Amino acid sequence: MSYELDCQRYAKCPCGNGRIVEKSYSNDWGQSDEMYTIECADCNKLFHIEKVLHIACDGEFYYVPYIVSDNDGSRSKVTFNNTED
Repeated sequence: MSYELDCQRYAKCPCGNGRIVEKSYSNDWGQSDEMYTIECADCNKLFHIEKVLHIACDGEFYYVPYIVSDNDGSRSKVTFNNTED
């Protein structure tokens, strides 16, 4: 089975001139995955996205995306919205 695109969400990049795109995929076997793209030439050279695993008290787990500076390793959580602006 192949993965199908379920939805896309957007966030501003650190410099504000581009965006970060999250694409969520799933397949018929109940598997899912997210892919992240920095759509800004300047920020793409200076940052990367890391998915960090979080485990809730009830044992459920989920990944949280962070944008990480390649210069000093500082990171901040990426907050997405459902619109392109």
